[in-house]
Amino acid sequence: MNRTDLRFGLAAALVLALNTAGCSHKAQEGTAGAARAPLPAARVEVRTVKAATDGGALQAIGRVKNVRESTITARAMGKVVSVAVKSGGTVKAGQLLAKIDDGDAQGRVGQARGALAQAEAARVIAKQNLDRFEKLRDSDSASDAKYQKAVFDYQSAVGAVAQGSGAVRTAEAYLRETTIVAPFDGRVVDTLVEVGESAAPGQPIARIEGGADMEFEATVGAAEIGSIATGQPATVVVDGPAGQPIEIAGKVTEVVPAQDVMTHTSAVRIGLVADERIRSGMFGRARFAVGVKSCPSVFVPADLVQRRGQLSALFVVDTTSTLRLRLVTEGTARGSEVEILSGLVEGEHLVVSDVKALHDGQPAELAPAAKDAK
Repeated sequence: MNRTDLRFGLAAALVLALNTAGCSHKAQEGTAGAARAPLPAARVEVRTVKAATDGGALQAIGRVKNVRESTITARAMGKVVSVAVKSGGTVKAGQLLAKIDDGDAQGRVGQARGALAQAEAARVIAKQNLDRFEKLRDSDSASDAKYQKAVFDYQSAVGAVAQGSGAVRTAEAYLRETTIVAPFDGRVVDTLVEVGESAAPGQPIARIEGGADMEFEATVGAAEIGSIATGQPATVVVDGPAGQPIEIAGKVTEVVPAQDVMTHTSAVRIGLVADERIRSGMFGRARFAVGVKSCPSVFVPADLVQRRGQLSALFVVDTTSTLRLRLVTEGTARGSEVEILSGLVEGEHLVVSDVKALHDGQPAELAPAAKDAK
């Protein structure tokens, strides 16, 4: 075991013995051991640790979607005879998306119109008959029974015309449903049918999104949903090109109160700041601030973290200008950086220069420019 490993092991044992799991406990300065030759002073760059004020973090997975997104479904039954758009293409409101064979629908329209024509003819005859009986009644030449029968026949004919007109409108509406059009200006995300397939009412035909406004829809467990409210800030991280993470600021726009009966989760929608790099369908994680932290949370370059098995540590400079190897708890990774959840104390100096040649207990000289760690 080399000297660095020995010093790290002693520091870890000492910190664990003092139960420093919470960040309110400082790691004891110094290590016990045999006397050794003084180490030369190391010139290091540091940053001052500041406690986070944005609270703790709750993470939830989800996907990016357009605020105005619609899945267009079929409302008529029949064979798909044409698909007029392709995924990624732009469309205008009313533009043809797909066409379903309308032979059956045309037949229904013909039947309804024929029935309406018969009803209208019957109404004309019934009206003429009623007019004749009204004249006969005025001259006491027709009985009340025959007159009432003429009134009934006419009213029935009027009702038949109204019924026939409704049947025609229904048939014509069904015929229109065989022509599937875009409901608004937008972009075709995906086409979901092929020519020759049989369509049925409710079957998805295409997905369309309109406008440039994006949102992130995350699923949050029942135990955590109560800590999220509309208007709350959030940060979303998605995988961009070549796996590079893209971080976007956002704000909670809607917390869906209903829970999924199978997963016991609720949907949370986050409005995102405009960013041309993001696309609908991207998966990622949302991060919500859910309370005041007692520990500082800092993002540091991952190569500064010294790892020994399951233990992680960072170099800090104490009040005596001595390097100390401090046990820390790592959080989530963000690109080339990693979050430090605990183990650092507000106000102390975190070493951010090359740490490969540093040793615990070594004297330190601070570089002139020191920045705050955030």
